[in-house]
Parts: sequence; structure tokens; C-alpha cells
Amino acid sequence: MPHSYAPNLGMAESQIPHEMTPDAQDKDSPAADSGSPYSQHYQPAAAIWKFYLQETDAEDKKLTELWQIGLDQLLIFAGLFGAILTAFLIESRKNLKEDPLQQILLALRNDSASSRSEPFRPTKSSLIVNAVWFSSLGLTLISALAAVLAKGWVAQYTPTTHGLHSNDACERHLRYLRSRQWRLDMIVGGIPLLIQVALFLFAIGLVILTWSDDLGISIALLVMTASTTCLYILGTILPWFSAGCPFQTTMSEFIPGVATHRQYADSVSADNQRPEPHLRSHRAYLQWRKIIEFLREARRKPGQLEIEADILAWMLTRSTDENAIEEAVRAIAGANPTVYLRDTLDQSGASKILCERFIQYVRNAPGQAMNSQEVLRAEAYLYAILRLVEPAGEMGPNIIGKPEKIKLEWQVLLQLGQPLHRWDQFVDYLQPLAFALRTRLLLATGDDDHTEQWEKTRRNLITMAERGCMPEVRRVLVGATIEGLLHVRGIQMRKTCAILLCKLLQIGESKWMGIFRVQVLIMSLSADSRRIAAKEIRIGGAIRAMVDVLRYADRESSEVILEGMMRLAQFVEFRETIATIIPLTTGLLTEDGKIVGMRGVNILSRLSEQAEFREFIAPRIPGIIDLLKGDNRYGCRMGGLLLSNISAQVEFRDVIQTSIPHLAHLLIDKDWFNRVTGADALSALAEYAEFREKIGVSIPQVLALAKDEHNYARQAALAAFSKFWEHVEFKALIGTHIHLLVPLLTDNNLSIRKEVVDVVLKLSEQGKRVTRFHRDAHFSDFGIPERPWLVCSLGGYGYIIKIFGTG
Repeated sequence: MPHSYAPNLGMAESQIPHEMTPDAQDKDSPAADSGSPYSQHYQPAAAIWKFYLQETDAEDKKLTELWQIGLDQLLIFAGLFGAILTAFLIESRKNLKEDPLQQILLALRNDSASSRSEPFRPTKSSLIVNAVWFSSLGLTLISALAAVLAKGWVAQYTPTTHGLHSNDACERHLRYLRSRQWRLDMIVGGIPLLIQVALFLFAIGLVILTWSDDLGISIALLVMTASTTCLYILGTILPWFSAGCPFQTTMSEFIPGVATHRQYADSVSADNQRPEPHLRSHRAYLQWRKIIEFLREARRKPGQLEIEADILAWMLTRSTDENAIEEAVRAIAGANPTVYLRDTLDQSGASKILCERFIQYVRNAPGQAMNSQEVLRAEAYLYAILRLVEPAGEMGPNIIGKPEKIKLEWQVLLQLGQPLHRWDQFVDYLQPLAFALRTRLLLATGDDDHTEQWEKTRRNLITMAERGCMPEVRRVLVGATIEGLLHVRGIQMRKTCAILLCKLLQIGESKWMGIFRVQVLIMSLSADSRRIAAKEIRIGGAIRAMVDVLRYADRESSEVILEGMMRLAQFVEFRETIATIIPLTTGLLTEDGKIVGMRGVNILSRLSEQAEFREFIAPRIPGIIDLLKGDNRYGCRMGGLLLSNISAQVEFRDVIQTSIPHLAHLLIDKDWFNRVTGADALSALAEYAEFREKIGVSIPQVLALAKDEHNYARQAALAAFSKFWEHVEFKALIGTHIHLLVPLLTDNNLSIRKEVVDVVLKLSEQGKRVTRFHRDAHFSDFGIPERPWLVCSLGGYGYIIKIFGTG
């Protein structure tokens, strides 16, 4: 196990972080460059470590000075007390054995009776006095030894050489953590307790010694000892009874709750110190768990990332220097979004402080003019909070991951009147960061985006995408939009993120696409197949979410989303993923409403233009043909339109031929909507020679729609006249049905009368058909002066309209 933290002086300079392999992501290793513009504030030689070491150096010196003074006084007192106690012991020890002079006197007197007496036995009081005094002497020596050892511990706690780098700060903070973990302050503070007990034992010995000599002296000593003991006990418990009481003893620190009882706790500390409801009933179990946890943590050396995160939390919660706190915010903004950073700041209450400071400094900034310093401060706070809500998985920082759960205090940022209620109230430079942070917070809280001023929001989204931003901001922005797309319950959020992401992808600059494409590159470099699969699911889920957004997006938004998806389809890395949305897109065809179905038609039609997707579309064509036979009129309509569009691809024509009988059957359907679908689809398929033989059989039915009772059906027949006329195979057949156009010249619908004119003009381009038309129908029959039709056509569209009285 390494004994020191090594500085990381060779951090990466790339602004787009590359994913590290599991071996490279040792928790003892410092974080790689986050790519943030504030990453220099988190480097080994950054100012934050200097601020930390300066503040803690003053605190350490003050603490160790107090310890040293107390230990020096203890050693002096132990020396004096030990000398006095030794003198008493020399005298009291004589009572433990028979006096030699008494034996000599007995021998001289030749007292036979005394010589036959029992062996010498010391009195019980002598035994007790010597026992307590020897114990007192032992405790005094132990306290002196402990004081000497403690002075060595204190000396090691404050090394003589001081550094200014992150590894020096980590070494200092590790000593600080270990001193708290091993209760160094309690141990050093408990050493005087030994000599206090020794003094108490000495007093007891004096009382017992004088009891047999003089009762009055013994009682006086007993009263003094008892009074002193009562005062000591009173001084011990007074801090527990009266917070802030100046009278206390060494034992006071060992009474539970005294240390916290005498301190004022802010909201952060109160939340962290609030006992759990089940603490009393599970006290023994929790104590046992604490012991096991202590042994585990005492054996493990924290990684440098953990220590650095704890340092940043310490700076936010303990520092009194405003410049140091702001530097800590910038350091958090430049750090990687690791689990250690997020959890440490959350558990220490630093995240709440960060939120409160952000509200304090930025609440009035949105919508108001900001100077450069205010912009930089707001940017630092946006980056810092992003580091706490961005996903931070086991593989380190990545832009695609599972949304992390955060505390309720972050929700206040989204409320009305707070900085992140609307992201577009920030200055242009900060809007991408504000949008990304707002999206992350909505993801974490599970809330959906609001719909107020939606048109303004949509315009600002497009403007922000077109404006561009820095590489790190692009990474953050794309990551947030992808996560927003995957938010199942947030319909409005998914819509917002889909518009932004697709607009970014439409931009011709490769920088936006590069951010998205780098994820596929990362997949190929990762050695863990499960992580690869997770990321593939993430990207695929985002693309599928775009399709789902089309169900409820407005026209302008759907156009942006469609173009963005087509932009993705141009790149090899995403084609396999895009292919997976074809079944989902096919489902749009059966949605109630023409608008949603048309979006599905547009996607599949555009994808069919690329050969890579045709093999995925081909198996879906039979299902599309089945839509022509169903009861869903919109599905039938979309199926016909899609078959018409994809018939341009040779690979599909054999399968599409099987749909012609179904389309012909629609011409006699009772629903005019389906009749129009059949006519439009057949006239569109007639563009290709492979279909004309089968379509020719149905042409009379198509043209017969000119007599249909519904306006749209008659318009479809007119359009079919024009399209069929373009093909030589159908001209003879069309000629036999020109008479169907004559009644439409006086149709009640102005649009139909105009379309008849267009059709006649197109047919009149061939003189042969014009004379046939003139022989078959006389304008005088309709109240129009008789003129050669060819002359009318040469007169132009406006002249004919004038003749027909259509304006």
C-alpha cells in the first residue's frame, strides 16, 4: 500500500475526456482533466490546495500548541507529584514488613513468650494505603509516558516542511481524517485523566493512613477529598446541563452529546446530526456495525479522489475566507463528476451550501445585464452544480449514463423566480450550461418541463443551437439532451431535448456530430461488453425517443427532428442503430391523425433512399400492404403514400406489385378517404413501367371517380388524368374517357373547375386529342361561345378562366 499521494503533473489536455479502462481508473489515482474551462483550478498546483494548506496550517498550529502546552504542564505536574508520592511510599512501605529493631529488642529481653508469637503480618490499613499509593505512582508514570508519546504524535501531525500541491494537501487531510478516526483529540485530552485518578488515589491513601493515627485529621482530609470529588463531578456534568458553561473537566468530553450541545448548528449541520428514528431500538446493533466499519476504514487507505473531494467539502463548510470558498467552487467546476465528489459534498452538506450561494449570487442575474465578473461567477457555479448532478458511473465521467438521485434542496432552483426557472433568461454565453443543468435537475427530480411561452422557448432552442459554443459546453449540452430524451415521463422535456439535439445534428459543422460520434468510438475501446451494451442501448434509446416525440410534436418541431435523424443516418456509426427504429416508425403509420402518420412516411421514405436501410425496410413492406386491407383509414392512407414513395427503389418493386390489387379494391370502397388513397397511389405507381400492366386494368375505375359525389375523389380523378396521360401505354384508354371531364367544367367547386382547366391544357398539348375533344363536346352546350379549343389553349390559362366565368 502506498504511503503518500503522488502528484499528477501530466494531466490530459484534451477537452473531450476519453473513457479510461477499469485498470486505469484506480481510486488512488487523481482525476484526469475534465476538459472544463475551470480544469486548471483542479490541477495539482492549483490555488485551492494552497488555500487549504494555509487555512489548515493555522488551525493545526493553534491546536497542536494547545496540546503541547497541556502535555508540558502534565509532565511538570507528574514529575512533582511523583516525587512527593515517592517520599510517602518510602515511609509507608516500612509498615509492610516487621521492624528489625523490634526483633533485636525482643532478643535482648530473652522474652521466650514473644519468641513463640505468630509471624509478623502487616495491618489491613497499611496494605490498602500502599496498594492505592503504588497504583497512584503507576498511573503517574503511565501518564508521563503517554504524554511523551503524545508529544511525538503531535509533532508528526504538523510536519516541519510544507508543500503547496494537491498531494501535500491530501497528506495533511489524511492525517486530519486519521486523527479524527482514531480520536487523537480525546486520547490526548484523556491523558490528564490518569494523573487525576492518581491524585484521587493518593488522597484516599492519606485518609486511611491518618484514620488510625488521629480521627480528627482523617475526617478533615475525608471532607476535603469528598468536596473536591463533588466539585470535579459537578464540573464534569455542568457542560451537559448548561451549554457553553466555562467549567468543565477532562471527563466532560466523554459524556455523549456535550460536544454538540455547546455548539450552535446551522441547517446543514442539523440535518447531518439528526438521529435516525430507529437509533434507540437498534443501538447495540449500530454500535457493533460502527466497530466493524471502523476496523474496515482504518485498514483502507482512501484514494486521492476521495481525499480531494473531502478537501473541497471542507473548504465549503469550514473555510472563513471568501476567496478560498470561491476558489473551491471553481475547483469543483473543474473536477470530474465522480461518485466521491457527489457523495462527499452531499453528505457533508456542502452541496446545500453551494446551492444557497448560487441562489444568492445568481438569482437576480437572469434577464439583467451582467458584467464579465458576474458571468464568470455564474459560469463557475453552473459547472460546479453540474458536477454534482451529472451521471458518474463506475467507469468515470461519461456523457451518457443513468440520471442520479439528488436531494430536494436542488428543486428550489427550478421554482418561479429562481435562477433556473427559465434557461433562456441567462446571457447567450451561459444559456447552454443553464439548459444542461436545468435538464439534469428535472431528470433527477422526476419532473417534466413547463410549457409556458413555448413558442419563445422553441425559437431560443434553435437560436442557441445555431450560435455554437465551446467544446466542453457542447459535451455537456449533448449529454443532457440525450438524457432528457430518455426521460420516459417527461413529454415536454423529451420534445425540448429532441428539437435541440436534432437541430445540433443538422448544423453542417462537424463539431456537434463529433461529440455524438465519440460515444461509438468509446464503445469500441471499452473492454467490458456489458458497458458497451449499456451505452448502445443509451444511444439507441435516444434515437427511438426522437421517433416517439414525433407523436406529439408540432409541425415546426417535427421538421427539425426529422432533419436531425436524417443527419444521423448519414454516418456509418449510427446506421445500425437507426435501423432499429424502423419498426417503431412503421407504427406511426397507424396513429390516428394524418400529421403523425405523415412523419412516419417521411422517415421511412428518406431512409429508403440509402441502400444500407433497404434491407431493414423490405421485411416491413408486407405489413405496410396489410394496412390497405384494414379498417384504419389513416393507416390505409399512409400505407398508400409510403408505397408510392418507396417504389422509386428497384429492390421493392416486386413486393409492391402485390399491393396493386388492394389499391384497386380501394377505388370501390365505401369510404371516400380510401377511394382517394387508391387513386393517388395507383397514379403514382404508374410512373414505373413494371407496374403499368397491372395498373392499366384499374384505370377506368380511377377515371370513373370523376363522377364521385365527394370533391376530393373528383380531384383525385383529375390528377390521375394528368399523370396517366404522360405514359404512352395509357393515352388510348384516356382518350375514351375524356368525356368525363365535360361535366366538371361546371362543377360547383371552384378548385375542381380550375383543375379541369389544368388537365385540359395538359391534354391540349397534343392537337389530336384537342380535335377529338372539340368534336365530342361543344361549349355552346354549357352556355359558352363556340371557339376552337386549340385557340383557347393558346390564349392561356387566364383567358380560359375568363371564358368559363371563374374569375
